[in-house]
Amino acid sequence: MDHTETLWGKTPEQLLLTDQNGVVILTSNPEWRFRATRDLTDDEKKAIVAIQSYPTRDPRPLRIDEHAWLTQTQAIEETGWNVNILAPRALVDRQVRTVVAIGGAALLVLMLLLGLMMQRRRHYLDRIAFEAKARRELEMRVIERTSDLEGLNSRLRQEVLEREQAQQELVQAQDELVQTSKLTALGTMSASISHELNQPLAAIRSYAENAEVLLDHQRTEDARGNLKLISELTGRMA
Repeated sequence: MDHTETLWGKTPEQLLLTDQNGVVILTSNPEWRFRATRDLTDDEKKAIVAIQSYPTRDPRPLRIDEHAWLTQTQAIEETGWNVNILAPRALVDRQVRTVVAIGGAALLVLMLLLGLMMQRRRHYLDRIAFEAKARRELEMRVIERTSDLEGLNSRLRQEVLEREQAQQELVQAQDELVQTSKLTALGTMSASISHELNQPLAAIRSYAENAEVLLDHQRTEDARGNLKLISELTGRMA
């Protein structure tokens, strides 16, 4: 048992083996040996005196500072003994702080990675949103340009139709003008011809009437002269 106590004495943890009376019978700290970890009853004290289980008849109490030591106890059912391992809280706290520091650093790294991932995801979503907006704007421009082109084509078709109609009307007006000019010229020519014919016809009529009068007066030679003039006039009119 001394070898066991020596081995445990080289570690920061302390070993306590207490019997059924709560008295330390094995420990890595010699000052704790054969000290009572709890208050003894009168019967237990009488039994200790009678049996003389320890070098002392009145074990001194052992008060372990719970703020300085973290205790882990394991009972041995067959003997009623308890194995207690005491770890310095300062060492445990230091280890806990180390673990917490490592965990905090890991958490910080994780948060940084998460932040970078979120930032990249946000940039990706922003880029997608920007591209979608640009695509919508382009589609709107295409629709507007298409509408403008359709309107322009419609106006051009309307202008072409109007020009074709105007050209047809112009051709028709020209044809009508030509016809009118022809009719006018024909009327003028007819009037001129009528004028040219009216004078000889009037003369022929006058000569014929005179010839009739001359024949009534038995002036045959004079009547023959009128008939000769009528023949000459009709010859010029032919």
